[in-house]
Amino acid sequence: MEEAITILSQIGQALHYAHQQHVIHRDIKPENILFNEKGDALLADFGIATVLTTASAKQTTILGTPSYMAPEQFRGIISSESDQYALGCIAYELLTLRKPFTAPDLVALMFKHVTEHPVPPKQLNPQLPVYVEQAILKALEKERLDRYTDVFSFIKAISGTKEQWLEEGNAHYKARRKEEALAAFEQAILRDPNDASLYDHKGKSLMWLWRYEEALEAFEQAIRLDPNNASAYCNKGTVLRWLDRDDEALAMYNRAIELAPDAAWQHHNKAIHLKELGRDEESLQSFRLVTRLDPNNVDAWANIWDILTSGRIDMDKEARRREARQAHERVNELGGHALIALAEYDPRTEPYGDDYDDDLYE
Repeated sequence: MEEAITILSQIGQALHYAHQQHVIHRDIKPENILFNEKGDALLADFGIATVLTTASAKQTTILGTPSYMAPEQFRGIISSESDQYALGCIAYELLTLRKPFTAPDLVALMFKHVTEHPVPPKQLNPQLPVYVEQAILKALEKERLDRYTDVFSFIKAISGTKEQWLEEGNAHYKARRKEEALAAFEQAILRDPNDASLYDHKGKSLMWLWRYEEALEAFEQAIRLDPNNASAYCNKGTVLRWLDRDDEALAMYNRAIELAPDAAWQHHNKAIHLKELGRDEESLQSFRLVTRLDPNNVDAWANIWDILTSGRIDMDKEARRREARQAHERVNELGGHALIALAEYDPRTEPYGDDYDDDLYE
C-alpha cells in the first residue's frame, strides 16, 4: 500500500500544480503515468488538456477514457473535480486491483459511473485503512461539489499521518477555526482510534462549537481509553457545567485535580465553577492555589480581586483590603486591567471576546 500511496501522491502533486495553472488534464489513466529512472511517477499526455478561464467548470466536447471519466464528463462538463474523480478511480484500482466500474459496452459503463456507487474498497481489500477508503469514496462522489475542494486535499486525506493531522488540528484550534480543527482531529482518530488524547482534542473543538452532547461523548471515550486522563475529566467537567449539571461537573473537576494536582488550569476551572455556584470562600481558596501554581495567571488574580471586593467574604477588613490591593496590582502588572470586570463573563455566550483565552478551558 505504501508504494501505491507514493504514486498517488506524486501524481496528485503534479495534477494539483496543473490545476493551479487552470489546466485540466481530462484523461487521467494508468497509461498516462510514467516512471523515470529513479522510480518517480510522472504525469504524461496533456494532449486533450484544456484551460479554464474564470469559471470552475467548462462545457466542451466529450473526450477521455470511459473507465476513468467522472459522471459530469459524460455530459461534456470538465473541471478540476473531474480530474480528481479520475485519480480516485486509479486509487481504487491500485488498492483493490479492480476498476470501480466495469461493463460490456460504453453505454452500460457510462450508466454505472453516473448512477451506481462502487463496491466499498475494504470489501475487496480488508487490509485497507478506513481513512483511505473514505478518501477514495469521497473523490468518487457523483456530484463534483461533493468531492474534495482540490486534489491536494484528496492526497492529504489518503497519505497524511496522525502526527500531521494533529499538528494541523492544533493550528486550526489556536486560530479559532474550530470546524477545521474538528475535521483534522477526526482524521487523526481514523489513523489511531486508540489514542485517548485525540478524543480529548476532538471534544474541545466540539465544546467551542456548542455541540455539548457530542463533546461529552468524545471526553467519555478518552476516559474509557485512558482512565487517568486528567485533561478529559476536566474538560468533561466544563461541558457539564455549561449544561448546568453542577454536581457532576464538580466531581469531574475533583477527579482531574486528583490525577494532576499541579495543573493550574484545572484548579482554575473548578474555582470558576464554585464562584458561579456562589461558593465564594471555596472559590477564593481555589483561585489562591491557582496563583501559587501559576503566578502569572491574570484571570485568577482578577477573580480574587472581584471576590474580595464583592463584600460577600467574611474576613478581616484590613486583610481583605490588603489582599485585594495586591491582586489589583498583579492584574495591572500582567497587563490584564480589562479583566477586572470579568465577573459576569460567560464563554458560552461570548466565546470570542477580546479578552477571551481558551487556554484557560483546555
